[in-house]
Amino acid sequence: MGADQASAYARLVGAQPPVAPTRVTLFRFGGVVYESRGTLSVHIPLSPTFYLPLHVDVVPLDVPVLLGHATPDRYGLYVNNVTKCLVSDGRGFALPLQRKGGHIYLVWGEDVHYSVAELDRIHRHLSHPHPDRLVAVLRQAGNPHATAETRAQLDALTKACQVFQRLVQAPSRFRVVLLPDDIVFNRLILIDIMYLDGKPVLHVIDKVTLFSAAAFLSGEIVEAVWWTYARIWAHAYAGHPERMRTDQGPQFVASGWQALAHAAGIHQRELGVESHNSLVAGERYHAVLRHIYRRVKADHPDLPLDVALTLAVSAMNKTIGPHGLVPTLLVFGLIPRVPVSPLRLPTQQDRMRAAETACKEMRAQVARTRVQAALRLRVPAAADADLPVGTSVLVYREPPTNRWIGPHPIVARRDEMAWVEVYARLRPFNVDKLRRYYPPEGASTPQRAEQGREAAVQGTEASGGVSGGAAQHGGASEAAAGGAPAPPTGVTPAAAAGNAAVDVPPPATAAAAAGAPGEEDLGALLNAVIAGERFVAAVDAACHAAVQLPVGGLPADVHLTANVRPGDAQISTARCQAAAREEVDGLLAGGAVRPVIRSAVPKGANVIRGRFVFTLKGVGTADEIPKARSVAQGNNDKAKAFVVHNLATLRQRSTRVLVSTSAVQRFRLFAHDVNQAYLQIQDLLARTLYLEPRKEDRNLFSIADDEMLLLVRPLYRVCDAGYYWHATLQKHVREDLHMTPLSSDPALYMRKGVGGLVGLLGTFVDDCFLGGNAAFQAATESTLRVFEAKPRQMDNMEFVGVRVTSTLATPRNFTLDQTQYATTLEPLPLDAPYERFTSERAAVARLEHTRPDLCCAINKAAQFNEASYQPRHVRALNATLKAARARQGLNLRYPPLDTTSLRLRAYADASFATNDDHSSQLGYIIMLADASRRVHVLGFSSRKSKRVVRSVMAGEVYALTAAFDEAYILC
Repeated sequence: MGADQASAYARLVGAQPPVAPTRVTLFRFGGVVYESRGTLSVHIPLSPTFYLPLHVDVVPLDVPVLLGHATPDRYGLYVNNVTKCLVSDGRGFALPLQRKGGHIYLVWGEDVHYSVAELDRIHRHLSHPHPDRLVAVLRQAGNPHATAETRAQLDALTKACQVFQRLVQAPSRFRVVLLPDDIVFNRLILIDIMYLDGKPVLHVIDKVTLFSAAAFLSGEIVEAVWWTYARIWAHAYAGHPERMRTDQGPQFVASGWQALAHAAGIHQRELGVESHNSLVAGERYHAVLRHIYRRVKADHPDLPLDVALTLAVSAMNKTIGPHGLVPTLLVFGLIPRVPVSPLRLPTQQDRMRAAETACKEMRAQVARTRVQAALRLRVPAAADADLPVGTSVLVYREPPTNRWIGPHPIVARRDEMAWVEVYARLRPFNVDKLRRYYPPEGASTPQRAEQGREAAVQGTEASGGVSGGAAQHGGASEAAAGGAPAPPTGVTPAAAAGNAAVDVPPPATAAAAAGAPGEEDLGALLNAVIAGERFVAAVDAACHAAVQLPVGGLPADVHLTANVRPGDAQISTARCQAAAREEVDGLLAGGAVRPVIRSAVPKGANVIRGRFVFTLKGVGTADEIPKARSVAQGNNDKAKAFVVHNLATLRQRSTRVLVSTSAVQRFRLFAHDVNQAYLQIQDLLARTLYLEPRKEDRNLFSIADDEMLLLVRPLYRVCDAGYYWHATLQKHVREDLHMTPLSSDPALYMRKGVGGLVGLLGTFVDDCFLGGNAAFQAATESTLRVFEAKPRQMDNMEFVGVRVTSTLATPRNFTLDQTQYATTLEPLPLDAPYERFTSERAAVARLEHTRPDLCCAINKAAQFNEASYQPRHVRALNATLKAARARQGLNLRYPPLDTTSLRLRAYADASFATNDDHSSQLGYIIMLADASRRVHVLGFSSRKSKRVVRSVMAGEVYALTAAFDEAYILC
């Protein structure tokens, strides 16, 4: 074959250039010797079902493919000179030949037949599609190899494909209508933000027709981007599209944008993290628009920017289209007229016919281009990646991280996208950014599933049963791995069913893949996750919440309150927005804020911003409800520097003192929770302070863009708001309840009667924890009348993160524990950053309220900084957490004591020079005991000595001194 013929063939079929020869091959033509430049794989079509595969040498001559006698003899072919055909009697075909210049030629066009290896290459490059889909693409390309034989070859190929076996869709029910198979404008749009002359521009492109729209943005917030999109696309053309594809820009992943898109009926899909330039035409046409815009500005420098951008977009839509087809022809069915001479406007029928012809041609061009690109381009390594749901993977992050992080589990998978749980958040990644994680030999995979099962095992060993959090945690993990979760040990099926109060759709299991009824499609659930539906809230609750389980015949557990992180998708759900409206209604009804005109605000006035903080009450139960609180960003308050914070806050030991005294005096415990406490402050704000809500929250307050809010009463997070509420509550406690504060803790009040002490009250912001006799219970009902509060909680409650339980029988025994909270904590990986370590350390430190055995380890975890941070500190913290989980039945119990033989005992000890910096550790515990050797733990501590300890005796003296001071205060 000649060199020119080889180049033409390679361009035609998208083949690789000739391969360099491994040895020297010489050919003689007309007495001249030529050396082979290499070999080229050529497929000569013989019939619709047969082709002739050859490896042809390329020489520097203008000659066609020359066949000797050996090739026809090998394949059973011969030339019939009479009929001028290439005949194969065994295969039953006769191919016409042409006689030119005394030679016989076989001429063929663009028909190319693929071998099994090439079909496998196309199959892998297109992400392992179904054979029907691949044959449809080949048929749209107009090639004759899209035959039944090719379909059979693809069936055999996909049956042996390991990836296709795991990615094949589950059987589905019959559908009445077919999926659309035509080019339709405004079905899928690509939307992105680019910059022209340093100013942000919103660029919208229709995926199929490449019709564009663009406009400058007034701002880069969600509202500005959305209304610009609506103005230039939704309201200008055919309304909102069916689907929208965006990148990971902060505007498009915000809950506000997703809520607007969901309300408009748009199915939005974000590209994967670290997947740059994956928006295809959405980003490729940025350069085209920028080039035309600069040309327009250069030709007309005085033209306004928005007019220049409009002219650039118009030029794109009239000239640049797919495969030479003008976008306006595909969308409107006509080519814009050139005003040279008057032309007759085509009729509507002519425009529709022109658009139909253009769309048909475009389908063929696009299909042909995709097939050629699949053959020409290199198959990505991720095409054969087998990463099912539940796999632990490493995620590559670009500089400055520039390494693989993890491992993290895959939660869901769709095509080339995988949703990975990264630090308790679902993040989409393309599979080419993931790599399977292989744990060390004999080590467990540090992912959520393994941690949940480990917690479940530990809980069973410690208390003979499975704690609620561990049972729910392990069950969710096992289901994600494809197994059906078993009910917890020691729990009846009815109880297990009652615990599953969270509305979590069942996971995809093997039964679901076989078409079992009642199972929901994971793909449909994934749409709900991305759109911010309640599925996110349910999954989050199922993974992190404590579930109610009766243990040892005690009353039902009181569940913890979960904070909703800023930017969480469940904030945009209907129930959270309803909670925000309820909070705003309370602010307006209570006169806490008042709208004012922005122009009336004095220059230099004290203006701070505000936002909503969302929490979930009763997590994991049927009574789970969201709560919204409007808070002010008091850190920007100009008066903050002049406010001295000296408010009384209930100490940890005061809670234990109140419970211990109630057990000794045979009191009954109960609690009050004041609703919107700061709105019930009696005094008005003594200074002028303005509040600027976030733009996405302005509609809740029903204020215009030229208005802001004047604070009439203090809000949460205002620097001096606590003083106003403290004054209001203290006035009620002193004057209405006739109680006096204790000198050891000003937030702990007592009330004495004729016979002595009748009740105690501890206050923590808007929560009140009380213990007293029947007369005191009746007297404190005035609190429920003075303030708007929730119904009184008797016997069992949660106060400042500590669960308080009481026995039903009298005299009552009280218990303080944080079992539910301990099950929500998770061990850290050894490569955890210091910031995450400090966050986890603070979370573990909350266990100090009820776990004296953990005080020393918790305090030692805070005795170093980022410079000295090492993996051994993570191991120590994980060991502390493991100990907390292993002994979940360990809590503080307060039985009734004999009042005639009470003794206050203090035990102190010191550990000389055992800390990392060779300092000493001092500890003590204070207990109230009687003659029967029953005790109440009142106070305990384990702290690093602030003094230089020069001997073992000195350490013991320092520890005993601290214990004596604490015991003296308690007396």
